Amino acid sequence: MERIFFNYFEKLIIRTIDDSLIEKILLFFIIDNDYLNENDKQMIKILIENDKKIHFIRVRYLFIVVFLTFYGYFVDDVEDQFILRISTAGIIYYSRPVMAKSYRKYEKKTMINLESKILKLFNKNAKYIITKNIETNRNYEKYNDDDDGTNMVIQNIYLSIYNNILIVYEYYTKLLKEIFDFICGLIFICIRPFIFKTKYGIKRNIINIILSISLVQYVIGFNNTTGSNKYKGNRQNEKEEEHKLKNNILYFFKNINIIIENNTIDKELKNLLNQLLQLTNNKEFLNKYVFMATENKFVKRVINYKVVSTVTCLIINETSLTQLLSMVKTRCLYYVESKYCFFKKLPITHDFIDILNEKPYQVAKTIPWINNGPVDPLDHRVENIFVLENLTLEYESKGGHKNIVLENVNLKFEIGKSHFIYGNSGCGKTTLLSALMKRIKIFSGVIKFLGIYDEYTYFSIRRYLTYITSESALFYKDLYYNIIYGIDEKVIMERGIEVMETITKYMNLFGLDKYIPTMKTTNAHKISKGQAQRVAIIRLFMGIIFNDTRILFLDEFTSNIDNKMEKLIYTELRTLQKNPKYNFTIFYVSHNLYNIKYSDYNYEIDTERHSIEQNITNINQVQLS
Repeated sequence: MERIFFNYFEKLIIRTIDDSLIEKILLFFIIDNDYLNENDKQMIKILIENDKKIHFIRVRYLFIVVFLTFYGYFVDDVEDQFILRISTAGIIYYSRPVMAKSYRKYEKKTMINLESKILKLFNKNAKYIITKNIETNRNYEKYNDDDDGTNMVIQNIYLSIYNNILIVYEYYTKLLKEIFDFICGLIFICIRPFIFKTKYGIKRNIINIILSISLVQYVIGFNNTTGSNKYKGNRQNEKEEEHKLKNNILYFFKNINIIIENNTIDKELKNLLNQLLQLTNNKEFLNKYVFMATENKFVKRVINYKVVSTVTCLIINETSLTQLLSMVKTRCLYYVESKYCFFKKLPITHDFIDILNEKPYQVAKTIPWINNGPVDPLDHRVENIFVLENLTLEYESKGGHKNIVLENVNLKFEIGKSHFIYGNSGCGKTTLLSALMKRIKIFSGVIKFLGIYDEYTYFSIRRYLTYITSESALFYKDLYYNIIYGIDEKVIMERGIEVMETITKYMNLFGLDKYIPTMKTTNAHKISKGQAQRVAIIRLFMGIIFNDTRILFLDEFTSNIDNKMEKLIYTELRTLQKNPKYNFTIFYVSHNLYNIKYSDYNYEIDTERHSIEQNITNINQVQLS
């Protein structure tokens, strides 16, 4: 019987008003052209359109909850209507919990829809900006950090956006409540003249004033109590889940180079999206942002207050137009105050809205490399992986001073060989590698990939690259995930036994044998820096063997490893490079000149002349044992 009644009530009341009319009412009460900018308006429209997606059911139930509350207070002020007051109290006591429960059901759905929609849009457009920053040599400064030229701004937005959106949503809901309070006040002002009677005598008025003051004090106490009782639950699991998500976001941006190299940005962004959506489906997480007025504890307090209010008003049994007008004025002030509190929260979404408005960006296509060798459009034999012609590199210090690294350099790097670059600290070794990868702007001159392509970009050669620095690029996941990262899943399925045998071989060889049994459970962030560096190096070998990596940029990649292990790594790389089965070129950057013997060519950067000198390494010095 109860379900039949409320189904009828829902069809009759909840679904009668047209969606477009509700949308116009909300826009009328919320949009303020004198105060809001376009980003603010866009965010408000996103919130309203999200409610519209489920036909404003949440908004309709919220209005009914507010209406019932206001109606109960109004009836208490009607003189000599004892039966009406008691029946109204009974109706509210019975119906409000049901309405509040229905509201909460649709509120959670609305919150999940909102997070899902905007995070998917953000994910898509964040990719455009990240790739644009990289391919345009970070000249797109709007979403870059001045200190290190990375995508730090997007990283920071990513870390906060899922919370910021729900914060704005929470203030939006509070504003809706105040709007409906104000509207209900206007409704009851219109019907009051047909119900109210004249005042009592002076003695009765004094008694009523005393009772009214007592009731006001109760209301103040009620508001203070409910205001300090925001949801407090056991959020340990939610905190751990959010901490894990933030770590994964940090590691995503820390490892953006290897992600781009392996063309897994779509996969990684999808993983982040799934984790974000999983978090936003967490009950404890959402409870931080739900509308307080529909929580069970709050509803019970409202019911108790209703009982006290009804008893008090039965004794007072008097009202006036002034009191009702005062109530409406108060509601109006609350509405205005709530609106501008909401407006003050909107700026936390400005960067997010800017990203939503970002235009699609298409990266350059990969330069083909077929039959274990590069394609020469002129059908000539390719001898050089990179050719430098009148190359000048410079960088600008924080003080604005320009520093020349190389000037008018002409140089050829032979394909399939090892190139060892050394020089004093700050001479430009890493800058040269970045220039070869097209990760920085070239001041003048050209660099030709394969001696042919002078307009190549980072994305057109990323398929062939692996770049390892002294800071190991590892994800906040298990060792196995980090070791096989970038290898095609089809390869892992088809050559699974060989993959595991290779992993085991290198873990034994590089002193990580104790982690073999737990490689799929041990998190990479729990191991030492030296061990982390060895994990990254094992991934390097896996890329050579299973991912057909063609160019290795190794910048102080053994800085946290002892001399004995370092020698073993260089020797193994050298042995692998001599194997005709593989075809790759190595660029070493190191301060340790002892390892120069593992190269075919060595290069010293002269900081005085801004030049680089090429030398053939004496093969007799290379020791493979």
